[in-house]
Amino acid sequence: MKTCKILLSILVSALLLTTGLTGCQDYDIPAANTSLSYPAGEMALGGGTYTSARPSVHSASTPQFAITGVTHNGAAADASIASINPATGVIILTPGDDLAALGNYLVSVRMIDGDSATDYPDALMVVVKGILFEAASVAATRGETLTIPVKNAYLVQQEGTVYALEAPEGNPDYAEISVDKQTCSVIVSDKAEAGIYPISIRVTNRTNPNGTVFADVLTVTVESKPYDLKYNPSSITLIPLEGHVSPRPTVRAAALGEGTGVTYALLDDFNETFSIDAATGVITLPEDTQIVTQTAKTFQLQVRATNAKGTTSFPEAYTVTIDPDKRAEPITAVTYPDIFPVNLKPGEAWTSERPSVIGSTVGIAWSLTEAPQGVSIDPKTGVVSLAEGHHMPLHTEDNKLTVNVTNQGMDTPYTFALGDFSIDPILWQIAYVTNSKENSTVNSGIGNMDRYSFSGYIQNNQSEANKNNPTTIQVKNGFGKAPNTTVNGIACFDFIGVNTANTWSDNTNINNDWLVSSEIEIPAGSFNPALCFNFVHQYGTDGQNILELYIIEINSANVYTKGDQDQDDKGLDAVPSDLPWVALATTDKNNAAIPVKIDYNLVSGSGKNLQNFPTAPRSFDISAYKGKKVRFAVRCWNPNSNNNNSRTYRIESLRIEDSLAD
Repeated sequence: MKTCKILLSILVSALLLTTGLTGCQDYDIPAANTSLSYPAGEMALGGGTYTSARPSVHSASTPQFAITGVTHNGAAADASIASINPATGVIILTPGDDLAALGNYLVSVRMIDGDSATDYPDALMVVVKGILFEAASVAATRGETLTIPVKNAYLVQQEGTVYALEAPEGNPDYAEISVDKQTCSVIVSDKAEAGIYPISIRVTNRTNPNGTVFADVLTVTVESKPYDLKYNPSSITLIPLEGHVSPRPTVRAAALGEGTGVTYALLDDFNETFSIDAATGVITLPEDTQIVTQTAKTFQLQVRATNAKGTTSFPEAYTVTIDPDKRAEPITAVTYPDIFPVNLKPGEAWTSERPSVIGSTVGIAWSLTEAPQGVSIDPKTGVVSLAEGHHMPLHTEDNKLTVNVTNQGMDTPYTFALGDFSIDPILWQIAYVTNSKENSTVNSGIGNMDRYSFSGYIQNNQSEANKNNPTTIQVKNGFGKAPNTTVNGIACFDFIGVNTANTWSDNTNINNDWLVSSEIEIPAGSFNPALCFNFVHQYGTDGQNILELYIIEINSANVYTKGDQDQDDKGLDAVPSDLPWVALATTDKNNAAIPVKIDYNLVSGSGKNLQNFPTAPRSFDISAYKGKKVRFAVRCWNPNSNNNNSRTYRIESLRIEDSLAD
């Protein structure tokens, strides 16, 4: 019997040899006795990347791995979202961070074992967990029940799953909204109040009794025609000839506590005695209005509110009584509808809304206490105006306005602190983003400046024979934010002339590196805008690497166009958009006028370590550009083609800043 088996084996081998099935073609023969498996994985939406465990492998040799395909929710997906370590089989999946990325991902893998290979379809399953509805926002109508079905719930563990609404604590309106515990449908009761409801859902199962909350998976807007209109207070008693401005009403319609999209009208204008602001619902009785009466006369004002859902009338919404026997009551409170603090640019114009008062408005008079230059108040209405170019203090706690108001019945004024004004002198400042040496060829570490840098080539060595086999230059030494670089807690960035030393003898590549700012509008009302920065360190030996500043007005004649990626390889031609850049003048450390060039030799000697500069702030007046849109540029270059060494300028607090005149 054993002899028969041996003979059969020999015959099969001979047959394979004679028919040419020897494995000469790649991967024609499945690998024998191999297996491969991955544990299923899961990740949250927006979680970045998923990294698998190393697969469980049975193989006769050391295999290699490759990805053969990716599916997402049963459909073929872009295979580039997955990569695999060919030696270890570890898979990295980057599904994306929008709602379309939710769902089940299956990655198919080929295991190559010598000259053989085995395909493992759907070897790795990764679930991007989440709950998906047909639309991210759904409108419901108050008084009608609405059921919103879920499109899909993507979960690793489906058995024993229970869904529940995760309602915000302390919000009673959510009592009329629920989630079906089995189907995950959202149910809006016909008793739900008008408003906007972000929906979060808690999912529990047998292995996760505490549950996982999927936040803001749906927004439900319960819409209604206006209802529950209220003025607070809803009545006022005035003396003859007294003017009045009512408070702004609240009304329910489509958003909690406010009447979104609601317009207002009076049903009876009482011979045009009263008026109403159609947008705000504020009712006004003009001062000195002649209402002839010997006894108290009451006006029951009816207000009509309208939105896209319909119109509602509110009888007796606001009551005004004119009483000739009433004394002029002192003013005890002032309310401006404006929201404070008010954030302004230096010298930016601003006008308040008209204030309302508690007390009589007969003989009312308004004034300001110690108002800065250019700030005024209307003595009759109390409207405060900051004229363009006002001298509200910059970025201090002293920028407060105090209002005084009196009326016919007051001997001393009522004093009221209007509110805080925030005037920020920083008109533009550098914005840092995350970067590293590895990604610095495409990421300078600066989010609001375009980079133009000669990237060039350097040799592996100085051999002329290797001239045509170069490696790319270290663009990480071009410019950008040095990792974790701070001085006195302030972030800095390095502007470095590219080092092309040790290249072939006829290499004349020279530094010509630019950073160009985003577009900035210099406020017309600013005072002394200046481009500022501070030197922090220097490094390197080549004093011929020059740091310069330029500025350009952006208008129809000077249209800035960002260069493409090829701009990095143009060397001296890498002038952004060939615009007529204007050089900003400066002075050296001895305050002697020098053309454009910023003094770099702030410390004596040189060395291969960063050296602290003395305090070296730099400020460049750009007042000529007030009211204009500009870009500025920082340039580091070397006019000497025979000197390829680099120099580093470490800079902090690059900004455009305004200041008041002394």
